[in-house]
Amino acid sequence: MSFICPDDPDFRICLIRFEDLLAIQTVAEEGQWANRWSSEAALRDQVAEKDVVLQTFLREERHGAVRAYR
Repeated sequence: MSFICPDDPDFRICLIRFEDLLAIQTVAEEGQWANRWSSEAALRDQVAEKDVVLQTFLREERHGAVRAYR
């Protein structure tokens, strides 16, 4: 089993706008990624529409672009 430490470059805590979280959801839906809310409606039901603290444990990058958040 691997462990993630706070100094691991893939362990990040970010303050983002709710609109950014919606954009991440849209990209995940278009890419048919499993790691996402089941729908934008589900996201809106579970997250307040204000700035959000996003804790990403792992981000997958391909060709210099973020492909997934886990």
